[in-house]
Amino acid sequence: MATAPLGLPGSVVRSARRLADRSRPRRLCGDSGGNAAASSGHAPEALGKGPPPRLLSMAWRPLGGAEPGRAGGGASAARQEGLPPVLHPPPPAGHAAQQPEEEQRQQDPRGMAGAGGREASSGGLGLGLAVVSGASRGLGRSVAAAVAARLAPGSALLLVARAEEPLRRLQAQLATAAPTLALAVCALPADLAQPRAIAAVRDAAAALRARLDAAGPLQRLLLVNNAASLGDISKGFVDFTSPDEVNGYLNLNVTSALCLTASILKAFPAEPGLCRTVVNISSLCALKPFRSWTLYCTGKAARDMMFQVLAAEEPDVRVLNYAPGPLDTDMQELARTQSGDLELREHFLRMKQQGQLLDCDVSSQKLLKLLLEDRFESGAHIDFYDV
Repeated sequence: MATAPLGLPGSVVRSARRLADRSRPRRLCGDSGGNAAASSGHAPEALGKGPPPRLLSMAWRPLGGAEPGRAGGGASAARQEGLPPVLHPPPPAGHAAQQPEEEQRQQDPRGMAGAGGREASSGGLGLGLAVVSGASRGLGRSVAAAVAARLAPGSALLLVARAEEPLRRLQAQLATAAPTLALAVCALPADLAQPRAIAAVRDAAAALRARLDAAGPLQRLLLVNNAASLGDISKGFVDFTSPDEVNGYLNLNVTSALCLTASILKAFPAEPGLCRTVVNISSLCALKPFRSWTLYCTGKAARDMMFQVLAAEEPDVRVLNYAPGPLDTDMQELARTQSGDLELREHFLRMKQQGQLLDCDVSSQKLLKLLLEDRFESGAHIDFYDV
């Protein structure tokens, strides 16, 4: 039996997970349409005052050609953008944390996509447009690579994050990962806490849709809401007396996810044969309170409920709250060194020392498995260890 975190009884952890366990089989994505297919801190002020975010590339090209003037490949930062790992019990027996070799990941971008990279020609997600926020590092980067490997030829992938250079590197690496496919990989540096960034992502997605129409009927719209931040985890509840600090956190972590999702869904209304899927990168913190993580727990819980409401209101939209497990990222290091609660800090340190943290590529493949099987109840909260 796995040891519960922070000395909590295992039954308490299991009970919290059961409250959100809605993984009963339900209508598959394509049934109704007849076409089943499968950092804390604020952005630079310039994004709010200067020109709107600009696409780094929107040109169609085969995946064998890197962006003009830029070489493909390069080492990965492989660290999660603004999304801390979640607190979990150590992996159950037979569920050892897998660690793909760093050298292989750096030299072969296809390694980021795991088995999906070897089966890219199957196009398991169909002809689609995928939008991934927080795509420059860690889980977002891994999810982008895994999704790219499962989109059908002629599809498009829109990468969104604050940091421009990591986006350029990822774009170039994906453009050389699978030469047999034709895929538009587009990058948009944007801070989603800024209203004009939400509009820029919507407009970029709509422009890509116009190009996609030439490849055939769109089968899949996929939005992965990964961008988020940790917040100040050194403070206790009673230390948050500044509305500006709290509202600033919620703006990036809740408001932007709501407005981005609503904007994309309005730009891509329901139509026959189109499967619209929205993923919220969630956390065990959405279900359980962790001392000194007031902002993060609040944001994750709010996002889970927000996307459950979306699932209730829009039954034709497939909605998933996915908790990716305890990831080995820079945010995990912050959790080990800056958490105000000493017991929580020591717990994270033990997980690192005992090799219980997960590689982002492993978790992203679990997410792709859920999306391809498409048997989750819309709005469900599903944890890495539940798959």
